[in-house]
Order: sequence, then structure tokens, then C-alpha cells
Amino acid sequence: MTARPSHESSSSEVWGRDGTGPDAAFKQRQAERRFTEDKLQPHLEGDEKLLWSGRPQHRPWLYNEDRSLLSFALAFFGFSTIWTLGAFIAAYGSDLIDVIFIPLVGLFFMGVGAWLISIPFRSAKRRAGEIYGVTDKRVLVLETRPKTKLRSVPVSALRKKSLKNVVGKFTGLRVRAKGRPALVFRALMDADKARAAIEKNMR
Repeated sequence: MTARPSHESSSSEVWGRDGTGPDAAFKQRQAERRFTEDKLQPHLEGDEKLLWSGRPQHRPWLYNEDRSLLSFALAFFGFSTIWTLGAFIAAYGSDLIDVIFIPLVGLFFMGVGAWLISIPFRSAKRRAGEIYGVTDKRVLVLETRPKTKLRSVPVSALRKKSLKNVVGKFTGLRVRAKGRPALVFRALMDADKARAAIEKNMR
């Protein structure tokens, strides 16, 4: 059976009766930890020990890295729409084939533009369901939307320069090992604890 991380409570955080204040915040953090731990436990290997777990605390509709794609998609969709309207007007009164075929080509590209516009929002929804974990052997990112997928990097493959803070409304953490795609912990309340847990087992 895999071990769970131990989370010590502060002596100043006493359970409140009205469910408000620091007591309620402490209770919420404990519930978050139990939730993320339960999600990650089935994916641990053998005697692997979970040291830290978390998930995004801020879930925007759009992430910064998706803004450039959205700008391109909107421009593409707008150009396709204008071209389609212009082609339809130009083809009006021509042969039936031109009246039907040319606007259909434009509608196809409008559909491509609409699909491109949807990508950043679908990506944001997927990232909002991510769960992060640090064990004594691996750094984990568990995707829960639209289906479960686990990505990981061995801690043994990391060095000090492999870790980089991601600054925003909440601090995140980028983990990159040589020859592997980067893992990103987004919008954490305790990014420093996640980093400390990783560095504890780095060579």
C-alpha cells in the first residue's frame, strides 16, 4: 500500500463553529488534499510515496499561452467570412455551379476557423481538470478531462535548472527534463512546497 503525504496543521488554526474565517480555509485545504491524494493514489507504483499534491486554484477561461492562437483563429475566421460573402456576391447571377461551389469553399474555411477558435477554450477546460503530484520518484500531472491521462517525469532526471516558477495571479511551476516535454503546475497556492518536495529527492 502506498503512503500518503503527511500535512501538519498550525496550532493557530482551530475548527470554527460558523464555518468561516481561517478555520474554514484550513478545512477547505484539507478537503483539497484528500481529493487530490485519492485521485493520484491509483497511479502510484509499488512503494512510491506521495509527498505533495494539488490542483489549479485559478481556472481562467483562457490561458496566456493560448492567446496567440486565439488571435490567429479570429483573424482566420474573419477573413474567411468576408471572403465567403464577397465570393457569394460575385457569383450571384453566374452559373449554378459557381453560386453553390464557391460559397461552399468559403464555408469550409469558416468551419476551420471556428474549430481553431474552440481549441484554446477546450484546452483551458482540460487544464482546469489537471491534478498535480510529487512523489519520491516522479513528478506527475494527471489529466481528468476529457479522459484520464497520466504524464510524468522521473525526479532522477531533474536538475536545479529544470525547475522554473511561472508567475501569474497564482504562482505555478514548470518542470522540464532534457529530452522530455515540460510539465506545468498551474495556479498553485503552495508552489514553494511543490518545489521543495521535488528538490528533496533530486540528485
